[in-house]
Formats: sequence, C-alpha cells, structure tokens
Amino acid sequence: MGKTLSVSISPRGDVTLFLDVDGVLHRRAPGAEKFTALPHLQKSMRRHPRLEVVISSSWREVFDFEDLVELFDEDLRARIVGSTPVLEQDTEFVRQRECEQWMRTHCPPGQEWVALEDEQALFEPGCPQLLPVDGSKGLQLDDLMRLDERLSEALARVPELKLAREHGARAQEHLQLCCVVTASGDELLAEITYGNKRETLRHTDAAELGLTLLARGMKPEDVSSPDWKEGFHGMSAGQRAALFGAMRTGRKQSVDFHVNLTPLS
Repeated sequence: MGKTLSVSISPRGDVTLFLDVDGVLHRRAPGAEKFTALPHLQKSMRRHPRLEVVISSSWREVFDFEDLVELFDEDLRARIVGSTPVLEQDTEFVRQRECEQWMRTHCPPGQEWVALEDEQALFEPGCPQLLPVDGSKGLQLDDLMRLDERLSEALARVPELKLAREHGARAQEHLQLCCVVTASGDELLAEITYGNKRETLRHTDAAELGLTLLARGMKPEDVSSPDWKEGFHGMSAGQRAALFGAMRTGRKQSVDFHVNLTPLS
C-alpha cells in the first residue's frame, strides 16, 4: 500500500480529464519552456464547459494543489477539482490505477474519463481512456483535435447515463414488493406495498395487474410473460390455484406473498 491521499473540491463536471504536465503541457526536455500547450488546452476546456480536470501528474507530489490551480486562467480554476491519490510506484499501471481510484471515490458510477499522458507504460495496453501524447513534443494540434472529439462523444452520452443512474435509484426504492391479493368473484384486489409506497389495485385478471406494475417500471424476476396467470414469482402453485379458483367460483380468498423486483432494462 502507498499513500492514498488525494485532493477533491466537490467535483461538478460530467466528464473527467486527468492531466499530466511534463510531456503534455510542455515537451519533456531539459530547459524546455514550461506550459506552452496550456493556452490551447484552456481553449478546449472552454469549448466543453461540463468538463472537470484532475491533476494526475507527479507535480502533485511536489507542489501544493492551490499552486497548480493558479496555473490556469481565473475563469477556469473552479473546474480543477482535485488531484489523484499517490500509490506505490511499483504498482502495475500505477497512473491508471490512481485515476480509477479517484473516479470510484469521487464520481458517480458510469461517469466517463480521459487521461492525457505521455508515459503510456503507466496504463494498461489498449486502455480506452488513455489519450497518449508524444512527450518529446508535448500537446499538439492533432492531440487537441482527438481530445475534442473524445470529449464531444463522451458528453453526448451523459443524458443517457444520468437517466440510467436515476432509474437505478428508483429501482432501489422498489426492491421488494409485498402484496396481499384477495379474489372475490371476478375481481382481483391487490393491496401492494413497494419501497415507501402503498396502493390498492383492482383488476379482473392477473394479467392486467401485472401490466399495471410493469407500467410502474418494475417486473417480477423470472417472469418473462406479462400474463401473471402463468405465475407470480414467490407464489406457490397451490396459492395460485387457490387464488384463480376463487376468481372462477366467486369465493373470497386471500394470498400473501413477496415479489423480488428488478428494474426494466
């Protein structure tokens, strides 16, 4: 285990850019002028206002985070949201692992990220998030064009990802449905509790009841057909027979059962 301390100041973007310094913001060479590519990167940041930046460079181990933030123009400083943790340098693909740890800790599941880095050996071969830069040149126009393309694609997927996360959160509220079904004559009465919600449904057959629940964004596990006469998950064959027998004969019959729910895909 190595040092794992990282800096975060309330991430706010929809896509995260991990930024190296040497070999990216300037060429990696003795006496090379510093930060020659920074003005061009800042133009890209302004084109993508939903982008947040995290410092992944070894500079984070030498300089205070506040000093690194001040390298950027004042209007962009709020979007420099942190620096990655420092893991042991013998960690395999250490820079990628540091980026991944930062994402797990600070970002919602599924948020996309890109890393500008000249040392490709610090990432797994073929890492899809890596945007490699030639360290002998630093960030060039073609690199910036690739970055803009990558960011545009990632940001275009954000609404879909957010919708999926919101749907997942709603599904957690509906993880288990508890139901008391009473059959009397040709009517099926269901007293249903799921999450913090409670309601009463009246239907003439189980298929309609099943479709009503499906419309609420839920489905019972292991039930592929909307016709619930084929079986409520968690309900025994004897319970089903008693319930639908009561519907046929007009007897009143109650059945208690539980249904584990999964969100609709």
